[in-house]
Amino acid sequence: MPEQRIFVQPASDRLVRFPDNRERVLKAEGEWVQNSTYWRRRIVGGDVFKAIPPIETETKKETSTNKKGGRE
Repeated sequence: MPEQRIFVQPASDRLVRFPDNRERVLKAEGEWVQNSTYWRRRIVGGDVFKAIPPIETETKKETSTNKKGGRE
């Protein structure tokens, strides 16, 4: 089964627009996008390239693990 999303970055000095919102431009540091024919054509054409996504840091607050289900 093919990947549903891929991480891509624009080639240097390129502004690459999203197909569903022509005002939105792909960020220079790269973004996750749908693995569609549009983005695969951008890769083949040299406008973008598949990149290694940055390591996500733990930004979510850890929730308490109250297993009793009671109120505190």
